[in-house]
Amino acid sequence: MIISQESQYILNITDNMNFKAKKEKLNNTNEDLKYNRELYLVTESGLQKTSYYNAQKEADNLDLDLVQIATKDNLPLCKIFNYEKFLYEQKKSKNKSAKQEIKEIKLSSSIAQNDLQVKVKAAKRFIDDGDKIKLTLQYKGRENANKEYYKKSLLEFIVLTEDFAIPESIPRDEGNKCIVILKPKK
Repeated sequence: MIISQESQYILNITDNMNFKAKKEKLNNTNEDLKYNRELYLVTESGLQKTSYYNAQKEADNLDLDLVQIATKDNLPLCKIFNYEKFLYEQKKSKNKSAKQEIKEIKLSSSIAQNDLQVKVKAAKRFIDDGDKIKLTLQYKGRENANKEYYKKSLLEFIVLTEDFAIPESIPRDEGNKCIVILKPKK
């Protein structure tokens, strides 16, 4: 089968269009921008309008990538930075935010004020790390008969942590325990 030059040209264009459609999900970098004669470049001194070749030469001299970050006045708005490192940091931060843990702090109804302060400091450390806190108050023996009276240490803990944490719900009784989840205050 013989394909004319015109047909070959059309096939090449459609292949390039399919390739670019797949690449559009990511930012245009280096060679993807070469079809633009002019672009805006974000530098330390501000925004400047320059040619693609000058911007690419500057990026090559610094061993960094020329990356399109937006479009302004129908011209690409570009910045020079390490694109691979940027993608790695994005992936790393996405994985870190997905790993929110629930740390447990156990209280007793007869906890001393100093011990309560130590547990509040631990709670602050957990919240600063971005974790949630499962606060558990264990009832022992006759404490099961008058649960509301013995919840005061749990409620006092919630009041002491109100600067940096808020409860997700009201404290709930589960058997011989009272449980509440605290989350970081936004």
